[in-house]
Order: sequence, then structure tokens, then C-alpha cells
Amino acid sequence: MDAILEAPSFVEIRDPGDSRFDAMIALYEAAIPERERKSIAAVRAMIASPKHRVVIACRGGSVEGFFLLYVGARIALLEYLATEARLRGRGLGAHLYAQARRAAGDRPLIVEVESDREDCADRPLRARRILFYRRLGCRRVADLDFILPLPGSGAPPRLDLLVDQVPDDHVERAQFETWLREMYDGVYGCQADDPRLRKMISGLRDPVRLT
Repeated sequence: MDAILEAPSFVEIRDPGDSRFDAMIALYEAAIPERERKSIAAVRAMIASPKHRVVIACRGGSVEGFFLLYVGARIALLEYLATEARLRGRGLGAHLYAQARRAAGDRPLIVEVESDREDCADRPLRARRILFYRRLGCRRVADLDFILPLPGSGAPPRLDLLVDQVPDDHVERAQFETWLREMYDGVYGCQADDPRLRKMISGLRDPVRLT
């Protein structure tokens, strides 16, 4: 087994001209499935957004991982987190997640993950990814198929939402609805009457369980 890595240096990218941004984008494109990626222009715009954190993990001048975090009025959303393939399973992801949690402050921290409830070739990988976040304190939102509102050809994958920094095992339906609305508006720029959002809200139970 490879040794667990010590924490790297964490740097928030504030200048799109920073050469490390290009290295991060290369990792972003290698690690994130195309159907789930925002455009490079959208990622670049996050650097100037007061509601986003674009953070890289560096060691010896190399970019080894990153996360993109939305920090809103009510919630924080971990949009993306990835590490170099050769370093997976060695603790770097946990170091990145700890930084993201810190940046979220006392807000509920929401994570979008591909669901392991879908019968697909990469189901074991999805299950391991969910277990990774569970070990760090996240719980799954029960009875919800999150609809990813990104443009692109083909249906988006089935997604689950995981939640951290919520003390109880449930959230009142009305409160959770405000979280979904902030995600669709603040993160994806969707209208309040988006039919995908209405579909998810109509299926919510009260309270919304975290399992």
C-alpha cells in the first residue's frame, strides 16, 4: 500500500492568467466526465466570482488536485473535487475536502455524486466515491434523484446529493427546497420555474431524510 501523503500546500487561484490554472484545467478534463463538466469559460468565471473558491493542491510546483466550491447565502456546494489518478487512495482527497469544509464555514455543505443506485459499468467506483464522502461525515439525501441542469447531449447521469454539517438526520422540506432553489439559481443560473426543479420539489417528503 502506498504511504498516506502529508498535506500539500493549498492555493486559491485568483488570476485566470496563473499558469497553474491551465494545469488544473488539464486535471479537470481528465478526471471529470464530459457530461458533468462546466465549460472552461464557466470555470474561469468562478475565479472572479465572490461566491466561488477555486483551490488547488500543490507540491513541488505541481498541481496534484483541486476543488471548486460555491459559497452562497444558505449553503455551500462542492461542485468538483479531483486528484491526480496516481495519488488516489492516499489521503489527498480528504485533505482537499477538509479545506472545502473550512471554506464553507457553518453552512450545510452539499456534494453532488454519481449515484450507485444506477445499474452501470462503473457502479463499484461510484459506491467507493460515496463511501469516501460518508467516511468524512456526509449523509445521503433519501428519495431524491438530483437532476443536473447542465447543457449537453444525452441524458445526465443519475445523481445523489450528500450533505455535511447538518446536525440532525433530517431537514424540513421547506428548508431543503430553499437549498435546491439556491443551487439552481446561484450555481447553474436556472429560472425559478425550471421544470426540472419543480419535478424535484414536488417529490420531496417532509421532512427530507438524511441517511
